[in-house]
Amino acid sequence: MANTDVHITEQDGQLFPDVSSVPIVAGDTVTFYADPDHEVSLCMTRETTAIFVPRPDVMVTIATGASVMLTFTSAPPAAYCIAIQPPGEPCATIFCETADPTVLNIFVGITAAGSGPDTVPQT
Repeated sequence: MANTDVHITEQDGQLFPDVSSVPIVAGDTVTFYADPDHEVSLCMTRETTAIFVPRPDVMVTIATGASVMLTFTSAPPAAYCIAIQPPGEPCATIFCETADPTVLNIFVGITAAGSGPDTVPQT
């Protein structure tokens, strides 16, 4: 069985995966590695969680410099994806749009830099 490594790195305040898609093959694994200086959250649709054994939560947080391995099970035709984002943020609204139901798509979710209330200067 094959394994695909996905290294997530912080660049200019945003988290980026080095792999944008992984073939879905029953028994294969995908290992997500968090940035050495930042925690990372993986946000998934319920359909996406169903293609892994054991089934993960819709949000999986990976500690700074740590990793998590997910194992694929058989997957019925559908669109599957994971959004990469900072922990503590609500999961981004995920729209899985793919023409190939045999692929897990990995993309950048929301960033911490744009979150939180706007501050208004006092005059």
